[in-house]
Amino acid sequence: AAEAKAAAEEKAAREESQAKAAEAQEAARRQEALIEENRAKDREAAEAARRQEALIEENRAKAAKAKAAEEAKAAHLASKAKAAEALPQKRGLKPYWCDACGVSHNPMNGPCPKQKKHTKRFKVHVTTKLQSDCKI
Repeated sequence: AAEAKAAAEEKAAREESQAKAAEAQEAARRQEALIEENRAKDREAAEAARRQEALIEENRAKAAKAKAAEEAKAAHLASKAKAAEALPQKRGLKPYWCDACGVSHNPMNGPCPKQKKHTKRFKVHVTTKLQSDCKI
């Protein structure tokens, strides 16, 4: 009877030890699953951060491009305004009589072609009066 009792106790102790080992294995599995889950969350967060950084960089590039376009447009408008400022002064000029070629010239069309040639060859002769005095 004592042997049977000892065998039963030994069997109960073995079962208890197996149950504890199984429980420890299960706890280790749960711990490993938690660790894996946390790693997956970390990877997901890192990927989200990368996507966010790429989006920010893309937006910066778009903003820089828009700023450059705006500056180009502003420069274009400024040059247009400058040209428009110069036009009324030219419009105010009256046609003049050219002694060099004997016709009336519109200042909007630029200087007299003969006067141009003259000023290219002889940089001294600029006005039509000087040209008419010129013996060349």
